[in-house]
Amino acid sequence: MFSPAVAPGVANRDQQQAFDDANAAYYKTVDWAMDISEGEFEECEIQCIPAHLVKRDPETQVVVTRAKAARGEWRQLDLSKTHWPISLNFLLNRGDQDVVLVAPKRGKKFRDLLAGLKLLRDAGVAEPN
Repeated sequence: MFSPAVAPGVANRDQQQAFDDANAAYYKTVDWAMDISEGEFEECEIQCIPAHLVKRDPETQVVVTRAKAARGEWRQLDLSKTHWPISLNFLLNRGDQDVVLVAPKRGKKFRDLLAGLKLLRDAGVAEPN
């Protein structure tokens, strides 16, 4: 998990805000922040890193923007074998602008998660690339 939390339960509000501000300033100066395109994960969750700064494998790693998630079309899809509804609700509740969803190649539910990403792509919810 890539998380924006400095140290959950340890960092105070001012420390967390300073960390968040430093990250935001850094992200404005780089072409990319992370390359997961060849990652072979068992699990992967990326929080608060702008999706356009994440190099990814478009077959197994997609972007969903806040605007597309907010339209709610994904709620009509059969994503029952995935955790994508939880991830998309988390995106909407947290306030990020987008999220990278990863079907981890070494994960036990890889095929189900990959099928869910395809459903999201086909419905126009996930970005094609």
